[in-house]
Amino acid sequence: MRRFIAVLLAVMLTICTSGCGNSEEYIHFHDKMLKRAELPAETIEWLEQYNKLTEEEQLAISYIPGEIHSVLYEEAPEEADMAAEAGS
Repeated sequence: MRRFIAVLLAVMLTICTSGCGNSEEYIHFHDKMLKRAELPAETIEWLEQYNKLTEEEQLAISYIPGEIHSVLYEEAPEEADMAAEAGS
């Protein structure tokens, strides 16, 4: 089932819908608002497609782009690497 959802999401990301090119300053991810200017275009596309899924479908997705994680937790990639090394 997870593989099906992952494939479905990948297919959806390749299709540009009316939401593409939206110039709003923010985009939401669950209850968080993210600045579009802080995210690469691919991540914004991923979020637009993700936000079109039902809540149940969203909860079935186990992948979150690293850029979203970095913005949510305001953690630089170097800090994440150091934290991972300290934990091992």
